[in-house]
Amino acid sequence: MKLWNIETGALIRTLPTGADFVYSAAFHPDGTHLASSDANGKLKAWDLSTGREVFSEEGYLGMHFPYGTGYGVAFSPDGRRLAAGQDGAVNLWDWKEHRLLHRLPGHEKRSISVAFSPDGRRLASGSWGGSVMLWDVETGQRLHTLSGHQDPISSLAFSPDGLRLTSACFDRRLIVWDTTTGRRLDSWRGQDGLVLGVAYSPDGLRLASCGEDRTVRLWEAATGREVLKLRGHEGMSLGVAFSSDGQRLASCSSDGTIRLWDAASLRGDETQEVLKFVQPSGEVWSLAVSPDGQRIATSGQARSGLRNAPLYVWDLTTGRIDLELAGHPSVVFSVAWHPNGERIASSGAGRLEHPAEGKSGHPDGERIASSGWDDERKGHAVKVWDTRTGRTAYVLSRKGETFNVAFSPDGRFLVTGGSERVVSVWEAATGREVGTLGAHDRQIRGLAFSRDGRRLASASSDGTVKIWDAARLNEPQKPITVLRSRTAWEILNIGFSPDGNRLVTGGAEHTVKVWDLTTEREIQSLSGHSGEVCSTSFSPDREGRWIASAGEDSTVKVWESRTGALLRNFRGHTGLVTWVAFTPDGRRLLSASRDGTVRVWDLSNLEKNSPKP
Repeated sequence: MKLWNIETGALIRTLPTGADFVYSAAFHPDGTHLASSDANGKLKAWDLSTGREVFSEEGYLGMHFPYGTGYGVAFSPDGRRLAAGQDGAVNLWDWKEHRLLHRLPGHEKRSISVAFSPDGRRLASGSWGGSVMLWDVETGQRLHTLSGHQDPISSLAFSPDGLRLTSACFDRRLIVWDTTTGRRLDSWRGQDGLVLGVAYSPDGLRLASCGEDRTVRLWEAATGREVLKLRGHEGMSLGVAFSSDGQRLASCSSDGTIRLWDAASLRGDETQEVLKFVQPSGEVWSLAVSPDGQRIATSGQARSGLRNAPLYVWDLTTGRIDLELAGHPSVVFSVAWHPNGERIASSGAGRLEHPAEGKSGHPDGERIASSGWDDERKGHAVKVWDTRTGRTAYVLSRKGETFNVAFSPDGRFLVTGGSERVVSVWEAATGREVGTLGAHDRQIRGLAFSRDGRRLASASSDGTVKIWDAARLNEPQKPITVLRSRTAWEILNIGFSPDGNRLVTGGAEHTVKVWDLTTEREIQSLSGHSGEVCSTSFSPDREGRWIASAGEDSTVKVWESRTGALLRNFRGHTGLVTWVAFTPDGRRLLSASRDGTVRVWDLSNLEKNSPKP
């Protein structure tokens, strides 16, 4: 077993158990001792100050199963008793005296989960067969048998007031019980697979669960409403636990990692949103704000049964849909407004693992461009729409998937990039192909023009960013600059600062990177996300004081761009966040997610927390 410092991540001590596996472990309330059960069938207690074994009992093999938290050992809140399952029963020890106090029978001779109530007067136990039992710790009397699960109980958790008990089960459900009457209070599906762990927050307002689907989920304890889905583990999520102050949430996984999540904002109103749009057709993969800031365009993946993935144009004030466009079959990757606001471009296809990464607006705001799979041409296509009539202005047929579309700031050109690895240029008014600028070694994941229209940036899965002369879009050219990360990583998105002197990128390394285009060097690496960073954006103010980022961990973060300080950590989405965008006035931030929603966040108080120049 290994002990870690959660502040620094440093390894404190290794305890030599002599076993191949340790199945369960529990801290003593005073933090000076630890109990464990292992693959050799031994129940042990350790003195953490010396690393010595101070208690040991044989024969605890029957309590284990291949995966799941299965908290098979637990100290009582006063630290006097140690509970563990063995041979179809729960043994209750005075571990310091090495004296068996009670043997509580009734379970099958397999895994048994145990948990003490906060006052230490009751003990809950869960069995392989799905039964949950409540016991009087002093007398050993069985108080209730709670029937509702049919599969193995993987984890048990008492609410902080002791009035509720939540059981997690292989049947994918969480059940909440009244510990006084034994009555079932609530039940809901906990994970998309086996539920393997459950824990209450110290204030009792939230429940955390984890499981086979690799996610950690947060629930409103009173209603069972899912409020957050945390992604990042690459294997099954096996266990969850809150810190005693409720500031952090820890999760462990079969991928060999322990992840610490910021839980501070889960107290009270964790959303801080001012408006939410629910896209009728399904997941939202892309978002673009109109040049005047009054409307947004969204698109994504169609729900089953729908022939197309529609594009929606929303009124940002009311949250109502102004326009619905036919979109592309299956999925739309990217959306961009023409600068006059009268056209929209979009891109998409049949299948893609990652969300859309590039969007921008045409200066007049009268057109929207999109790309996707074209049934009539039996291939990939980019579509340009007239936002006044809702009709298709023209369609560009492509051999490969187009992940990004971007209008030049002067509205003359439409630029596309994708699996064909080249930056293609088109006349925005007619759709006539102008040519290609150059190529990357792998697919292009991001495109962005500088605000002054002098430069174009393209980002690729090959880990490079290439800067092109946007004044010469009508001719082949070599890139002005090629930026390479100090470590090899896949870049998924890109954005210019308003003054054009910096770039921000996000990607598979779970970090946000800022580049100085004068020195052509990476100047910042902002860590805080626990999954891929799917979207980044500078605020539109002249200095570009803030950077927004979002991604796989379902969070939306706002950073001070010069210092790298994290200013906000918005939570509310329950799926991967595919895109973030500031409104033109910088007062609000929009985020789109695969949970099917677009959320609007108020940034009016951001100035108070922003460091002084």
